[in-house]
Amino acid sequence: MKVYVDGKLHKDCVSCSNLYLNNSDTYSCKLLKEVVGANFSDCMGYKPPNCPIKPLSDYTKQVRKEVCEEIKAKAIKNYTLEHKIYTYCIEPNVLDQIQGEQNGSKN
Repeated sequence: MKVYVDGKLHKDCVSCSNLYLNNSDTYSCKLLKEVVGANFSDCMGYKPPNCPIKPLSDYTKQVRKEVCEEIKAKAIKNYTLEHKIYTYCIEPNVLDQIQGEQNGSKN
């Protein structure tokens, strides 16, 4: 599960509202459902690599990419089915620009 947030991301577990002290006197993450530190100081300056909190911009970029891939797939399908005549024209590089990719580089 990923949680997308619009705004500033927390820098460590201590500044995250999902950190809690569990029954075994260790600190856990509500989202990961796992221990992230044996004590409070372990959580200071630490953010697990699998932290599910991601910036909203990552989600937006992923959705944009999926939509463009679907458009590309349909354009190719129409090209093949219509005896190599496009029923509508979409330049592939325009879709790459929409995704933020130009000349092989990703923005």
